[in-house]
Amino acid sequence: MPDERENEIFKAITIGNIPDFLRKTVTISDKFADSEGNLHMVTYETMPDYLSVGNDDDFCRIPMNPYTAQLLADKFGASFLTAKLSDHIYKMAQIKLTPFNYFPVGNANEMVSKFEEHNSQIEKQRKEINGINGQLVAGIKKDVIISSQLINKPGGKPIQPVYSRHINWYVDYSHGIRFINNQILIDGKPALLTEILKDPVLYRIFSDEESPMKQTVYYKQ
Repeated sequence: MPDERENEIFKAITIGNIPDFLRKTVTISDKFADSEGNLHMVTYETMPDYLSVGNDDDFCRIPMNPYTAQLLADKFGASFLTAKLSDHIYKMAQIKLTPFNYFPVGNANEMVSKFEEHNSQIEKQRKEINGINGQLVAGIKKDVIISSQLINKPGGKPIQPVYSRHINWYVDYSHGIRFINNQILIDGKPALLTEILKDPVLYRIFSDEESPMKQTVYYKQ
């Protein structure tokens, strides 16, 4: 059952059953403009890859619903990406793989067996270009993001544009959770991404949307 699966994913990750290469974040620095056009030097830390269960030799990038992911983000002081950050990570990635998609056949794309099959395909692609797990990788999953359009709903970039038509608990093989450290640096000063996204001027540093976000978490109402 989906609920049981989500509970097991949460338990596995909270007890540390994740690959070691995911424990080492990648630090990215770049200049971004706020809504008034002022440039700021920004530094943030991102996971090199998507949340996985297992160890370095035997793991699976594991999709989960946004509520499970939010509980994990809270526990580890993390945040979901925005679409703008997803694009920036793609730009900065050392490994860019071609998305591999499956046509829908019943509910097959929502099964754990499909998660495993997709993960094996990603690993095959990575090995073909001599990529190393722990390098910043992109292009392999649809990022579940936070967005003004996506209050309580998942979406994705860069594989597809921001999308909010799935029901809240929908999960399939293509979804990925990549966290960044919620504490970021703006011009050398610490701040919380989830608070900056609500600021009428600074939010634009991390978002291409027309207005600040009112909600930056996936909590059940």
